[in-house]
Amino acid sequence: MDTSLKTIMWVIIFIVFSALVYDVKKASMYKEEVKNALDIATKAATLQVDKDPNKIAQGIFEIDPVASKTAFETYLSENLSSAKSDLFVYVIDYRAVNTHTLTNYTNPVTGATKAIDHPTFVAVMKFNYKGIFTNQQIEIDNLSGTRLVSIGN
Repeated sequence: MDTSLKTIMWVIIFIVFSALVYDVKKASMYKEEVKNALDIATKAATLQVDKDPNKIAQGIFEIDPVASKTAFETYLSENLSSAKSDLFVYVIDYRAVNTHTLTNYTNPVTGATKAIDHPTFVAVMKFNYKGIFTNQQIEIDNLSGTRLVSIGN
């Protein structure tokens, strides 16, 4: 093989490898962006406290199921706006789990179980990233980092 063919071969290998590295890096960047948007949305949803005066008087704090879903959808949409053109994002499950005793939440995709003992907002979502050479489906699940706890507990 002469020198010019070797050079062309190495240039092609370099371009293919660079594109593959670019795909992996971009997918990783999108995963981080989607995870951050999910964190913000679940925290905003958790802060939608049920305003029932009887529950509040008894020190029972719960998440308003309707207001929390609305807040989740709003914050997720606002925080994913920069990536929407390149990603197909779909939410599998998102809801308030109003519990005051130990309860298990099962991820509907992976089957993984997580113990919850206070009102919590949960969300599971996936996104597809179609790169130059890769087509990845990435799943992200999140239990809100904010729990509602009565001071009397």
